[in-house]
Amino acid sequence: MKHILIVTLFLASFAFTSFSQNYEKTFVSAGGVITIPVGDVSEAWGVGFNFHGNAGYVFHPNIAARVDLQYNTFPYKESGDYSGYSLKSTSIMGDIMVGKFDKAATIKPYGLVGMGLYLNSVSDMKYQGVTYYRGASETNFGMKVGGGVAFKVSPKLNLFGETSFNMIFGEGTANYLPLKVGATLNF
Repeated sequence: MKHILIVTLFLASFAFTSFSQNYEKTFVSAGGVITIPVGDVSEAWGVGFNFHGNAGYVFHPNIAARVDLQYNTFPYKESGDYSGYSLKSTSIMGDIMVGKFDKAATIKPYGLVGMGLYLNSVSDMKYQGVTYYRGASETNFGMKVGGGVAFKVSPKLNLFGETSFNMIFGEGTANYLPLKVGATLNF
């Protein structure tokens, strides 16, 4: 019985070691493009910009986790004599990703779900140079659901496109949809 257990453990460790070499283990990504406001936020704010970075670890050829940092900014829709008014949302999220993380794959689709904090702020609004509205800030809990696809460029580099529907919990519906492109380095 003892010998069977030892042989089983040896074979399991060998299988796990050879299996783990078929997919990327760690990665870092950066990118950005635009963010579309959705819900109550879209009434006052226009399409904005997104910058993001993340780092993650692949646990299985189909499961990964990452820490995702995003910075989104939205301009005020009204113009004219108003100036300086903008909405900024910085998120710190923990994401679970399900997809294809095989080293040999050239196209790697994935889905994701994440939860974390959104640090939101509105800057001062000025009307003809005079402060008309004082800005404010708040921190809210939220979540996102999305997906993307990565394209293998080299063994260590992928280019990707990704989107996620971000839901910020608080007063009203402060939701947005970033459309992102970027690059991923695999280690």
